[in-house]
Amino acid sequence: CNRISTTTHTMAETAEKKAKPDYTFNFNNAVDKAFETAPLRDVVKMKPSALQGLSERVDPMLAAFHIRTIEDLAKWKLACAAQAIATLAPLEEAGKRNPAGESNINSALDKEWETKTLNEILDAPCSALQGLADWSESVLADLKIKTVRDLANWKFLKWAQALVELAQFETVDHSSR
Repeated sequence: CNRISTTTHTMAETAEKKAKPDYTFNFNNAVDKAFETAPLRDVVKMKPSALQGLSERVDPMLAAFHIRTIEDLAKWKLACAAQAIATLAPLEEAGKRNPAGESNINSALDKEWETKTLNEILDAPCSALQGLADWSESVLADLKIKTVRDLANWKFLKWAQALVELAQFETVDHSSR
């Protein structure tokens, strides 16, 4: 008799633990309506056009940059470099570079931009980033991205990064860790 009641009690506890809480947060304005209830782990594997405001015509455009998912967009190396430049630019002191300084970001920039200030780089065309050929200018312009600054601040990039970041904290069974 005790064994049966213990088992029943344990099953009830398990069911209680796995009940989905009444969450109130949402990211409805970041993704298309069809994906508002999808788990984050699935959303980040979707095509970029799943982001609200990006049409399906954008998917092949971004695929030209090897971006096929929201996660790819979030982790796009050159966009992340643009964001790092944008973050540090306000901290740069004009004309105060110590000639003995060894730091550089040459692997992120085309040669002609390697010695420019961070603010000059932000105002540069995206092709200033190493790996973005001149043809990319017209593709990015169709996305309303004309400068390194535009790329750094592109809302769809930021949304993708936020979704990917939060997906790391999602639990499949809705349990707390």
